[in-house]
Amino acid sequence: MNTKILLRTINDLEKLETDLKNKGFSTQVSEEKMAVEVQYSDVEIFGEIIKRYLNAPYNYANVKFPNEKLNVVIFPEKDFIINNEETDKNAKEWALSTGLPKPETDWTTFY
Repeated sequence: MNTKILLRTINDLEKLETDLKNKGFSTQVSEEKMAVEVQYSDVEIFGEIIKRYLNAPYNYANVKFPNEKLNVVIFPEKDFIINNEETDKNAKEWALSTGLPKPETDWTTFY
């Protein structure tokens, strides 16, 4: 599973899980998180689905692709494909401007 989404950041977990499974995504739900396996070729489809369920403009899904040396951070209104320091910095600045607390911009990077 290459993305984990905090349950407190989404609306209607049951419907989200159904929508993801209907598109072929594998999911696992624990007490606090939903884990999803996303292939790079399917990241756009995953983004279209998850954006409908994120419950604040600063909530996001971070899909990690270490083999490709990038990660994709998906917010309700904007996506970032992070593969270098400048893009990472721009994503963090944008996220902070939406109200995301600074400690939550400490996502993994692989570039």
